[in-house]
Amino acid sequence: MLIAEDGTGKTDAERYISIEEANEYWEKRGEPEVWSSATQPQREAALRIATEWLDGEMQWKGEKANIEQALSFPRNGVEDKD
Repeated sequence: MLIAEDGTGKTDAERYISIEEANEYWEKRGEPEVWSSATQPQREAALRIATEWLDGEMQWKGEKANIEQALSFPRNGVEDKD
């Protein structure tokens, strides 16, 4: 089971959203077959890969909220555009 970041800067987080949140996201978008036919381990792998891509490819503003956190978010010095 993958551990989702919850905004506290977890040291063991492996993804940004839960399987339930991903399921809800895809349900609202017509649930494409590639997601609906995926097994739980495949869905978890997809979320891990997406998280690794985001953290590896994006150049985020600000700095990590906690130097020990596993993922790039949460961050300090970043303002919401709204």
